[in-house]
Amino acid sequence: MKQRVEITVRGLVQGVGYRAFAKRAADALQVTGFAENMPDGSVRIIAEGEREKLEEFIKECKKGPSLAEVESIDKKWYPYKGEFVYFEYF
Repeated sequence: MKQRVEITVRGLVQGVGYRAFAKRAADALQVTGFAENMPDGSVRIIAEGEREKLEEFIKECKKGPSLAEVESIDKKWYPYKGEFVYFEYF
């Protein structure tokens, strides 16, 4: 079953390649959506795909790239909208 999740990642997650890491993980898992830096230093991710793939993606997001220090991840689940073709970051 396809779903949508909004993820907020907090910690040392800006300036360490986190968004590019998220894109690689999303592409490998066939997850679509986007990642963006937020003014408060967090990274916001909107992702869509099969629920089990999203769960795996969240596990990867908790790890992050080697230079990151992920302190916490908040997630909110929503109905699937199908509005993304691929995963991107800005």
